[in-house]
Amino acid sequence: MKVILLVLVLLLGFTIQSSLVEKISILGFRPDLLLAIVVYIGLLRGPIPASVAGFVIGLVVDLSTTHLLGINALSMSVAGFVAGNVWVHINRESSLAQFLVLFLLSLLHDIIFLILTTGGRLADILQSLGWVSIPSGLYTSAISPVLFRIFMKLVGTKVKLEGRG
Repeated sequence: MKVILLVLVLLLGFTIQSSLVEKISILGFRPDLLLAIVVYIGLLRGPIPASVAGFVIGLVVDLSTTHLLGINALSMSVAGFVAGNVWVHINRESSLAQFLVLFLLSLLHDIIFLILTTGGRLADILQSLGWVSIPSGLYTSAISPVLFRIFMKLVGTKVKLEGRG
């Protein structure tokens, strides 16, 4: 049942990301709701479920874009794995911790993506980080406390954090 619920949350996130996020963009910067969902799966279920969720949602994103197949799957999967491992060491209920973890994982995701799409050209990576990744990561992270509350309402607050610190 929990797996079905998480799949539905991912589908809802993909639908919102692809249709409604444009309407809440600020100066062209959009939050990455899908990454936030993957990070929160890491918080609640650990690194393996978050990696799988990241891979699946990244693959769906890859199939809907013109980027090379697998780049989003890889970067989301890595972000999910790191998220699942990081939450063990921090206060998961802290809004500041949620902000920082989501921001740093947003940068990690984008760095992996940019290395693969730019062929590792440092100037292109730094330019994209400064002009797109950092502002979008800050936006995603700034709304993370609200996103987390919504996510908890959707999946329920009785999710066990077994072995999660």
